[in-house]
Amino acid sequence: MQLFFDRSADHLSISPPLSSKAKPVKKPYRKFISPKTVAALISLAAALSPGLKGTAEAARVYRNQVNPQWAIDNSHFWYRNDLAKGAREFVLVDLKKGTREPAFDGERLSQALLDAEVKGIQADRLPLDQLQFDVGRNLMYFRAKGQHFQWNRKTHKLRKIEASDVPKSPKSAEKPSPKKPEPRTKAYRPSRSVSPDGKWQAFTRDHNIFVRAMEGDKEIQLSRDGKADNSYQGPYWAPNSNNLVAFRVQPGNVGEVYLVESSPKSGGRAKLQKRGYALPGDKFTVHELNWFNLDAETHRGQDDKPSHLKPEVGLINFRGPSLRWTPDGRHFRYHKIDRGHQRFRIIEVDTFTGTHRNIIDEKTDTFIWTEHTKGLGVPLVNWLHKTDEIIHISERDGWRHLYLVDVATGKFKNITKGEYVVR
Repeated sequence: MQLFFDRSADHLSISPPLSSKAKPVKKPYRKFISPKTVAALISLAAALSPGLKGTAEAARVYRNQVNPQWAIDNSHFWYRNDLAKGAREFVLVDLKKGTREPAFDGERLSQALLDAEVKGIQADRLPLDQLQFDVGRNLMYFRAKGQHFQWNRKTHKLRKIEASDVPKSPKSAEKPSPKKPEPRTKAYRPSRSVSPDGKWQAFTRDHNIFVRAMEGDKEIQLSRDGKADNSYQGPYWAPNSNNLVAFRVQPGNVGEVYLVESSPKSGGRAKLQKRGYALPGDKFTVHELNWFNLDAETHRGQDDKPSHLKPEVGLINFRGPSLRWTPDGRHFRYHKIDRGHQRFRIIEVDTFTGTHRNIIDEKTDTFIWTEHTKGLGVPLVNWLHKTDEIIHISERDGWRHLYLVDVATGKFKNITKGEYVVR
């Protein structure tokens, strides 16, 4: 599948999905059946199939992958599709124009090759290799049957050339010197002990959050609802040295499942093994987000500012939070997958105010696809640092597609679109 992204467009142009839906051939299984049934099945197979070769051919899937051959300047690439019965098609993709088209007119090129006395040429299976394109001049260079040619894609003129006349291929051309990698922006790492201004030290005691002055013996208790089975973990300091966030954690209780090792490596009798495995109804570890205002706690009763808030983001009861901090440290983001997979969110929290917002919030009455991205080779959420955007894989319209999400506004824009799934 090919993607062409244009920020001014509503969505990406894509190559069309397969026109035919070939079904895989199921593996046969053994079963006792009568001779009459066998004869009937053989007759039916003979009537419906042109033969074993035809059946195998029909079971194949075509145009299911792309092996791009890139131009050295990355302005375009071409690829070849191997089709049924040995047929081939060559496709040229121009990334600057966002076009995908046949690399050449096969009928005209095959006739030109025949006129040039090249033997054994068929329009749908041209024996071309060493293809190169000069897109700006509409020229194509290739080798066929050991001879080198230049083909004008606009005028459809064929010219035989020497191998030395062929421009250097991307593999043999002198590549430009590699650019120096841009320095990475240093990731913000919040302190979990001493405040950024060095005046306070945070710690936990008796399952609650406290801070202690680095000079003197002043100590302030920030939380009061921690207990043995629901205690606070070490907090995170905000860059202003006034606010902290922490999770109150309630341990889970996942049961065990039992397995029989029928053939132990050491030999002998079968062995009973067990391991933890969550089943419906098992209690998962629960994380509750809390926000603290040190200044408000210090001046408790003197103003209406809250000293302790529990942002209404919901309890995290499926996997623990993995916080992603902004470079300035003021905000952090994290994924929240509701147990049961009916809601998926990316939540952003402002550590200065304790407020939050949903950058992505997907809900469904059925199932949100969040767990099986390994086969795609790309994560569910991909952060684009330079543009402050997200490439998100979602089935929000009923088909698995790519979306570009503006982190500042939460606005979605289709990258791919159509009645097919991105694989």
